[in-house]
Amino acid sequence: MRRLSECHRADDRSLAVRAGGGAAGGACAGSARWPPSAWPSRSATATGATIGSSLGLAPSDASSGQRRVRGPITRTGNSHARRLLVEASWHHRKRYRPGRELMRRQASQPPAVRDRAERGNRCLNQQWKQFDARDKRPTIAAVAVARELAGWCWSLAAVDEPS
Repeated sequence: MRRLSECHRADDRSLAVRAGGGAAGGACAGSARWPPSAWPSRSATATGATIGSSLGLAPSDASSGQRRVRGPITRTGNSHARRLLVEASWHHRKRYRPGRELMRRQASQPPAVRDRAERGNRCLNQQWKQFDARDKRPTIAAVAVARELAGWCWSLAAVDEPS
């Protein structure tokens, strides 16, 4: 499965063009207020996988030899951030169509920022489509999309700006 980090590069920290209503903006803004020093090491979170597990969005794992059983999410970490990310992930289920308010906010942003936000939104929607095509339960899909959204927010908040 494609990682959200493959869909876009961390080249700007702007949150102004983020779609998904107040929940998505709140989730990303909340993660941006969490100081980068509190995040796991940057090398460990290069794909955003570690940040998803540190927020409790990763499935538990009971492995023994050749047997591997995936359980429910671990629910470790910040429950408020996890709840915001899962709620925001539901906004990406419908086809991405920017409204008037989003287009107004996008107008004041550089083209590179607008392009990155659009690619992120389309990648999250594409992931929903893939889960729907495989008849995954929507609640399971919402958590998986939230895990990707956490990686996207991490890339906005923690990655060094290009020089």
